Amino acid sequence: RKLKKRPLFCGDKDHIHHILQKMGFNKIQVLMIVSFMVLFGDLTAFNLFQATSWPSALILTLNSAALMIFVLFGLYYVKRVSAHKVSYFGRSLLEKYIISLNHDPADLNIKKAFLIDLLPYYAELQSRGITSIVNFVKEISALLAENKNYQLHSVGSYSVAVICKDGTSWTSFEVQEINQKVKDIFINFEVLRSLSETPEGIQYFDQNNIYELMELIPIYSEKLNKSILRAAG
Repeated sequence: RKLKKRPLFCGDKDHIHHILQKMGFNKIQVLMIVSFMVLFGDLTAFNLFQATSWPSALILTLNSAALMIFVLFGLYYVKRVSAHKVSYFGRSLLEKYIISLNHDPADLNIKKAFLIDLLPYYAELQSRGITSIVNFVKEISALLAENKNYQLHSVGSYSVAVICKDGTSWTSFEVQEINQKVKDIFINFEVLRSLSETPEGIQYFDQNNIYELMELIPIYSEKLNKSILRAAG
């Protein structure tokens, strides 16, 4: 959670049983897999209690840890492969369904924006088929199209930078409204990953750090670099 910049003490939906369900296992299969792991841990603990020497206890512990690591690595590998499969059509979905993406000219006077990273949700939806991902992107597109003051740009294959043409900083009401609307979509598609106030994948920028985002957007970074060179010259 710390590495992914999530609240340490806020619930999320990335526990092992959640991951197994997202990978396509039904509830009975998830129960059997988790029960096997728990039973294996119980047997390891019992055998450790019966161990008569430190070497045998160490070997038993290492074998048990190796099996658990193998299971966890298997889950990680399957998720990673799924994410790579999604990457092949990630950008095309954004360009096809996100309205006005990259069509507006760049304005270096922007003061606030937010970024939506869709990759975690692509990876969760891929097991349900391409149709689910397409419908998800359409819902996100419809949400962003509601506000005429938004200027949209792609960042990589999975993220959308939303430039707000009005104001210099985010108010708490604006942030809460955006968070709630995005959460509603995530809940509708059953992909909400974190119970924190700001959904995972959303990051806000204002006049204090807006250049961090602008440097990630090709149309802005190119213009930004040229303006810096002129100033330096």
